[in-house]
Amino acid sequence: MQKSFVYRIVELSQRHAFIIIFITAVISVFLGYFALKIKVNPDFSEFLPKQAEPIKLIEQYSEKRTPDYLILAVESKDLFSLEKLKAFDKVIKKIEAIPHVQGSLNPFNLISFEKKGKKIRLRSMSSGGRAPESIEEAESFKKKLTSDPLAGNLVISNDSTTLCSIFYTNRGEDHSEILTAIKNILPDLNSHFRTYLGGQAGKTYYGSQSGQENCLIYMRDRSSNPFPVI
Repeated sequence: MQKSFVYRIVELSQRHAFIIIFITAVISVFLGYFALKIKVNPDFSEFLPKQAEPIKLIEQYSEKRTPDYLILAVESKDLFSLEKLKAFDKVIKKIEAIPHVQGSLNPFNLISFEKKGKKIRLRSMSSGGRAPESIEEAESFKKKLTSDPLAGNLVISNDSTTLCSIFYTNRGEDHSEILTAIKNILPDLNSHFRTYLGGQAGKTYYGSQSGQENCLIYMRDRSSNPFPVI
């Protein structure tokens, strides 16, 4: 009876087991050496022509740009009245609507963490990222803001007399127009707050009080984690 090919292979392996193992080891080392030199490029754009439309879009929108910032601080002894909070929120939205202002981090839209039992979940300082609309909402907003360690280092002073909003602007733009527009908006707050405007953009400062104080220095004196002083 003629032996099958598979049977002959198995028989050969049994007769020359050490030789087979040695040859297998040499081949594995040889292939492993070259496998170490294999590199995988996960960037699919490298496989496309440089003039392809997707590549042009990637190069246009993937450029890293660090935004400039402006900081608006408002001070009042009665900081959490509904009227004052709504006035501050209204001014924030007006400034955000100015061209080249990308958005803001403020007391109303700040997101933080809270622990419920063994779970940690996200929580917003104010519902809908807006100013409170009732006394109950204002009390809840005040309680969250004054007890949150993240908020205390960013948007409210430790003595609870000053709120702060940080606005991000496009770097490289002419900030004189932005600052002029903000200066025209700030009088809306004069009947409610003492205001301070500072920041990196334009290195220009405005205030409702004489002397044009720098709100970065002002907030530093009221925060356990001070803003950098420009």
